Amino acid sequence: IRQQYNIQVEIRQQYNIQVEIRQQYNIQLDERVARARELMLDYVKSEIDSLKKDTTFLRKLVEDSFRANEKGYLPIASILKLTRYEVKDARWNEARGILQDAIKPVAGKRYLVCSVRNTTQQDFKAIRLDLADCWPSDPEK
Repeated sequence: IRQQYNIQVEIRQQYNIQVEIRQQYNIQLDERVARARELMLDYVKSEIDSLKKDTTFLRKLVEDSFRANEKGYLPIASILKLTRYEVKDARWNEARGILQDAIKPVAGKRYLVCSVRNTTQQDFKAIRLDLADCWPSDPEK
């Protein structure tokens, strides 16, 4: 979500300043992800058994996609990649549907972006706004 404000300020010369408020969204998955994992692994195991070949890479692909990192978070990008694979199997497609229903976008951070350009022919260049740089180093002064 973007809210954009265009302001012109004159400080010795004329600049075009753009101020934007941006909203970052995070994606979370709910508890249904466990059922989707079971269905996908069930499909993979049955395919491996029927092929009688060394296709353990397929099982590893699904298992690694659902393996939590050291902080306990699931790799959402890897899980969402699995939903892109179209497989002609009811279990796989049910798992894809469960994953797509389990996606919950959650509002993350809002942040302010300021940029400036000298003329309308130039591209905007970001201005770094760091409020910590503006804070006095010695609060007693």
